Amino acid sequence: EFDLVLGASQGDIVFGDFIWSRDFENAVVIVNPGENPAEYTWPAKINFYDVNGNLLQSPLSLGGRSAMLLVKNLSILP
Repeated sequence: EFDLVLGASQGDIVFGDFIWSRDFENAVVIVNPGENPAEYTWPAKINFYDVNGNLLQSPLSLGGRSAMLLVKNLSILP
């Protein structure tokens, strides 16, 4: 369990074909509500990190019925 400051929402939930996402100041939350794995892709100029501070590569495969936090600002990590 984490207590991270995501910052203010940067818009509404985006309902993609397989992945739903919501952008915040310091992170993006992605959700795969389906049964099967799905990919989430972002532009190469954007860096996202996992909650351990590891750089993530696009596209990212997200398992079915799962969610992930894509960190933009490493200073929010403990």
